[in-house]
Amino acid sequence: MCRKLIYLVLSVLFLGLSGSAARAQENQIINGEFTDVLDSWGVYNYLNSTTTAFSVEVVQDAGLSGRNALMIDITKASAVSSIGIAQSGLIIEPGVNYPIGFIAKAEQDREMVVLLQANINDQTWPTYLEQRVQLTTSLKTFVLEYTHWGSTIGDDPGETLTLYLMLKGQWWPMEGNNLNKKVWIDQVYFGAKSPPERNPIIAFDPSPADEETDVQRNVVLCWKPGIYADKHDVYLGTVFDDVNEADIANPRNVLVNQGQDPNVHDPAGLLEFNLTYYWRIDEVNAPPENTIYKGHVWSFTAEPFAYSIEDINATASSTKTGAGPENTINGSGLDVNDLHSMNNATMWISSFGGPQPVWLQYEFDRVYKLYQMWVWNYNGEFEQALGFGLKDVTLEYSTNSTDWQVLGDFEFAQAPGEEGYAHNTTVDLGGVAAKKVRITANSNWGGLAQYGLSEVRFFYKPVQARQPKPTSGQTGVALDAVLSWRAGREAVSHEVYFSSDMEAVINGTALVGTVSENNYELSSLDPFGPAQGGLELGKTYYWKINEVNEAKSPSSWEGEVWSFTTTQYLTVDDFEQYDDLCNRIFYTWIDGFGHSGDPACSVVPSGGNGTGSTVGNFNAPFAERGIVHEDRQSMPFEYNNSTPPNYSETQRQWAVPQDWTRRGVKRLTLWFYGGPGNSAEPLYVAVTDNLGTIKVVTHNNPNAIQAGNWQEWNIPLTDFVDVDLSSIENMYIGVGNRTTPQTGGIGKLHFDDIRLCFPLLVE
Repeated sequence: MCRKLIYLVLSVLFLGLSGSAARAQENQIINGEFTDVLDSWGVYNYLNSTTTAFSVEVVQDAGLSGRNALMIDITKASAVSSIGIAQSGLIIEPGVNYPIGFIAKAEQDREMVVLLQANINDQTWPTYLEQRVQLTTSLKTFVLEYTHWGSTIGDDPGETLTLYLMLKGQWWPMEGNNLNKKVWIDQVYFGAKSPPERNPIIAFDPSPADEETDVQRNVVLCWKPGIYADKHDVYLGTVFDDVNEADIANPRNVLVNQGQDPNVHDPAGLLEFNLTYYWRIDEVNAPPENTIYKGHVWSFTAEPFAYSIEDINATASSTKTGAGPENTINGSGLDVNDLHSMNNATMWISSFGGPQPVWLQYEFDRVYKLYQMWVWNYNGEFEQALGFGLKDVTLEYSTNSTDWQVLGDFEFAQAPGEEGYAHNTTVDLGGVAAKKVRITANSNWGGLAQYGLSEVRFFYKPVQARQPKPTSGQTGVALDAVLSWRAGREAVSHEVYFSSDMEAVINGTALVGTVSENNYELSSLDPFGPAQGGLELGKTYYWKINEVNEAKSPSSWEGEVWSFTTTQYLTVDDFEQYDDLCNRIFYTWIDGFGHSGDPACSVVPSGGNGTGSTVGNFNAPFAERGIVHEDRQSMPFEYNNSTPPNYSETQRQWAVPQDWTRRGVKRLTLWFYGGPGNSAEPLYVAVTDNLGTIKVVTHNNPNAIQAGNWQEWNIPLTDFVDVDLSSIENMYIGVGNRTTPQTGGIGKLHFDDIRLCFPLLVE
């Protein structure tokens, strides 16, 4: 039975357990909510097997100074025999460091103390490790080091080892009821510096992200399904307890979809402005069990009706020293609840006997559709007696510095002259388009010759395009990128301006189309043909979106100018797309070992290519995640030229032939990583076209694969003579002499980032 078939069977029998104890110990995932009073906790073991060498559970007190703890149990190592394969338990060696990682977040940013305590042969050691960590409201990864000094723990352990991971019941600094501050533990894992790949049995990676704000009202909910999910039960509501406690028997009016197939849900209608929603996905296994795994309760908050303008410049007709107009927009006198103080230094007041009439002027970074202005009037200690605060005012607005229009006359309510002053005037700005607003004082509340104001805040309706993708300034953008953006709220159509000439976009001469959806396919601009993406390598482009609605005034809102720069190369393969399920690396890059296929994934078996190569790690993850050139993965490649056919190669075939003449590329580049233990053998690359013409190119350094570092091999495309580069069907990477094989040795390499490049990129 070949290697891949063995591990396919094991993966079925052990519900995802890889064939290595070292891998098994890294793939434990727990989920739940942890506090020192342990109000709730949901724990599950991903491997779901009594033979697990590493398990995690929660214990209450357990004699641990009254604290609850995560008990990491490494005492269940045993031997399991199945289909003739011995599955060993975890082996803990004495004198070796073992990382213990956990991923956690707190309900608010906190510095906390983590304790690690060891129990060996039922004898609890004193606190083994005490370390402060800084938890935030976002998930963060922490790694502790446990050094095992006892005897070996293996298939027949001579001792038991249990580790207790505790969150010490004390917060730094001490605040309030410190024993009830919530901490969420998302993962705990053992024996790895980095978190393992997530393969939970419950739904995960929600979109919108948990606790995300400013979510569009027409949002579509989506998530990554649990590994055994057949159907999904969707709960959605505005009350946490309803969503958390509902089930099939008691849906509490929040079960919005039961037993649906896709892992997406489109809520009916539009969300309510600025309302927080809670949702939960329960994963339902296939019949006959139909087991339901309750999911986490996630939350998000819908977008507000209006947004505050942040970038404002304030000026005034006159100012008393130390009390400038910038104080009216910088929030200097406001607390976290938007309540103003009586501190005069945080307000504006005009100079005594200054120019008349007194005015304040506010200039925004661009033209906005104004909604409201909130006003905190002058709030000095003696305001009720002196009355410096503005009373009767005239508001004017302008889109430039020349043309002003009167919005109207208004009265600002007087401030109380007390701490904790909430704004008490709201001005309806009527949706006017303005870049500047001017407040002219006609009177104040006391009749004195000085006028004051504490704070103003301007709100606008989001009618302009925003949140571009690619993000403005992004580099390395793919040539087949699609422009998208968050549409202005009133837009009916979208004018797309796009060019490598920034001025053409700014002055509006680069209109390339008008669309009804908030995305644009750049392939429609392609001078080289729609299959090639529409853009040039390594070039900066500029774009903007003007939002149009002829029924409104103004009918068009000009957008900001955004930019991005395209990638410097075309990717042949970067090895990032491969996984450990239906898209394993050796399903695409065929080696001498072959694979058993997978009927569930429609992957047919392969007997291999008959050479001495082996692609992929022996255990999952099959793509390499430690030795990589860029990003996350590379391709492991072992060669054995000691037996016929005395050369080793892997090959990839494309169902649709590749065009290697696109965009004027001139070179094929390949990154490889060798090692001093490798036998010195020639490294080669070969390609064939759709007619079967083949060309082999060999590296000019016969010892190149013995270097233990990443090397870039640049191959001029002209070296592939007689091959039709516009129709590449197969690519081979190998070690040895392909044309005249000779008995050789063994070794291992890693390959990464196969690209087509311009000459200037590599010379």
